[in-house]
Amino acid sequence: MKKLVTYVINVDEDPAEKAYRSSVDIIAKSMPNVLISLKSIYVEPYDDYRGVVASFDFNYVDISEDKQRRASLFLQDSLEALIKMHLWYISGLRVTSESGVLNAKGK
Repeated sequence: MKKLVTYVINVDEDPAEKAYRSSVDIIAKSMPNVLISLKSIYVEPYDDYRGVVASFDFNYVDISEDKQRRASLFLQDSLEALIKMHLWYISGLRVTSESGVLNAKGK
């Protein structure tokens, strides 16, 4: 399984978590080539900034290995755009995503 880690910062924890979970839910329901393990969703306060750091595990279905890097970039862009759509009213909002390991509490 692959892991996608997302940082939602410069926003309070509750709206950040709600926006993240709603955005992941939209992607899980609308992208048939991305199989998200909803039980793997992990959200915690981001200690360095106001906000959250979150992650989920996923796999691709019917996407060849050589095209998965491109698919990952679009998945990251989609998640970031959905979160920003939910929190459009927060002017200092920053959302970044990266594949890899969650750097909080060793998860």
